[in-house]
Amino acid sequence: MRRSFFTVCLLTLLSIGLFSQRAWMASPSQLRALFNSSPQSAEVAKIKAYHDEIDAYAKAHPTAVRYFSDASEVNDAGVETSHWKEYKTRKELPDLQTHASVWMKDGKVVATILSFKSDHTNSTDGYYYRADGTLAYTESHGYSIGLDPPFMQGKSFYTADGQLIRSTLLCSVDEQKWETCKEDSGWKDSGEGKATERYLKNTDLPFYKLLLPSNASAFQDEGTRVRFQRGSSSAILKGTVAKGGPDIYLVGGRSGQTMTVKATGKVSFGIDAPNATMTPDDSNTNWTGVLAAYGDYKIRVYSSGGVQNYSLTISIVSAPPESSSPQQQ
Repeated sequence: MRRSFFTVCLLTLLSIGLFSQRAWMASPSQLRALFNSSPQSAEVAKIKAYHDEIDAYAKAHPTAVRYFSDASEVNDAGVETSHWKEYKTRKELPDLQTHASVWMKDGKVVATILSFKSDHTNSTDGYYYRADGTLAYTESHGYSIGLDPPFMQGKSFYTADGQLIRSTLLCSVDEQKWETCKEDSGWKDSGEGKATERYLKNTDLPFYKLLLPSNASAFQDEGTRVRFQRGSSSAILKGTVAKGGPDIYLVGGRSGQTMTVKATGKVSFGIDAPNATMTPDDSNTNWTGVLAAYGDYKIRVYSSGGVQNYSLTISIVSAPPESSSPQQQ
């Protein structure tokens, strides 16, 4: 299976944002050289600002990410076929496969991290997309036992029509001292834009079709429809769930509304938005959040052990009118 050689572990990346500070251990002078190796252009400055904006968005909206994994297969003729699948949580991602973490904003892909880890190679490629779907920026990290030096980090900036504005590639033997990669390092051939050219638009991503609303049913099982009584904004549901479960409830919501879910009994729950996961895991017992999209929200109730009786309270309220906003009071 062909894999690009770029690194830093996905779990480290997601723990503090799109990219870990640990990945950048170059000295201040080396980092300045990385960004200022050629005269600053207005376009590069604009892309940097956009990069920071998306990083801030990802950190502020941890549930806006969706997870995918590629279980590629090679037939007897040596032809490789990709089979991408969506997963509810990061914990469910299988080992030794290429993973993708995708950040959505206003229904569009704005950032993607492709990562792979094995005993000998780690790779992480980050892609930042403009609102029109064109690639603006890539950031890559890599480790390979077979290359000398074994560590690499690179950045590239692109125009809206796919032209490379600037590209930098640094290598290191120990992640302490970083230098421009030499021609014979092995990273030159694998890092000079070849991987990024495959995904110059977010529609080029191999799992893009799974992001479309018509295909966002990877985990949309049927459940019990929750309907509030006329004039009410809440409902109390009682049920019994066995270990393994889950019991599933579907409740309609709109962007801007606030939903609160509370469970009593030895159970917990997770929530899926119409096209993404809403909660980072399924260990919730009391949750409140602002809905980001119109559609059905799925609440999955799990037993903490054995057969458990429970009560589930769901309420959805609309945002107050603009005239009552703090700025206008």
